[in-house]
Amino acid sequence: MTPGNQRTLVLAAVSVVAVAVGAVALLRDKARPISPISFTDPGAPSESASASPATPTPVDLLYTTDAIVAVSSVVNNAHDRPEHLVDRREETAWNGKTDDLVGAWVAFRVPDDAHVRYVMMSAGFDKIGAKEDLFFANHRVTQVRISHNGTFLKDAPLSPDVRLPQRIDLDAPGGDFRIEVTAVAPGLRVGWREIALSELVVMGIPGARVRETPGPPPVRVGGLDAQEASTPEQSSSAGAAMLTPCTPGAPCTAKDRCAFAEKIWPTTSSVILKTIEVKPNVLVAVDESQFLACLPSMSELACTQIHHGVAMTLARHLLCKRTDLDAVKIVTPAGSVLDVVARGDI
Repeated sequence: MTPGNQRTLVLAAVSVVAVAVGAVALLRDKARPISPISFTDPGAPSESASASPATPTPVDLLYTTDAIVAVSSVVNNAHDRPEHLVDRREETAWNGKTDDLVGAWVAFRVPDDAHVRYVMMSAGFDKIGAKEDLFFANHRVTQVRISHNGTFLKDAPLSPDVRLPQRIDLDAPGGDFRIEVTAVAPGLRVGWREIALSELVVMGIPGARVRETPGPPPVRVGGLDAQEASTPEQSSSAGAAMLTPCTPGAPCTAKDRCAFAEKIWPTTSSVILKTIEVKPNVLVAVDESQFLACLPSMSELACTQIHHGVAMTLARHLLCKRTDLDAVKIVTPAGSVLDVVARGDI
């Protein structure tokens, strides 16, 4: 082998190793939560490369200013919460209520003296579960319409095949922004008819005031001026006494839970679990309630939390009564699974 050929082979080997190292680094970075302050669009040119030294570097306005975020609705599920839209974790997602697809929206408010350069928005639920890829199982957004302070700003496409948040340039002053879903691509799960978005990031230049400690913004359901969606514990506090079978901190046995389920059964007429089928040792029941027990002052999220707890109690009641069952699956009238209560969960 000539010296020239040897040198060519060495250079080729070095190139292969470099590509492999880069691929490993990319996969490692994909698994990390998104930084709330230094989030950048991986597909966009560097801001610093084209900006003058005097140009300020964009930051995530949702985390650094007194921002507010709102969503159009929330799924009847205690696990998928509105604040998952801005928690910087791709394995969680905001889920809207069933059939809130085209027409669903996300809104945010940043200070008037801020400047929004662009937003980064997921097209779907960027999570690969143990049994399936939730990105392709759920609907994905393919187009949105953006307005600023009530005035149309632009229509923007999103690719249904790109998992990472996608950039939409805005270049607008602060204020109220609304991103409305105008088109979706259906998922592989026909019975799943909820919008599911992992992340929303708003990049720009803050105004005169920034938060001393950066952190996620409050997320509201139904509008930017609606009651703030609270934590799961706060949301269910109004019904905590009704839904707690045991004294907090004390041991809680299956006997205690069964006794509690038997006690609460007569008081839960607003919740109906209608049996639709019994598979081998599993009863499938559809939840047909209309939140009749919710107070006018409660947020939609609080109603969802309380309602879900009551449904769980009823499922436990069925398991306590039916020793032939191993589990009770609770589904919505549309067929989406709300929860599965196994005998071991009593």
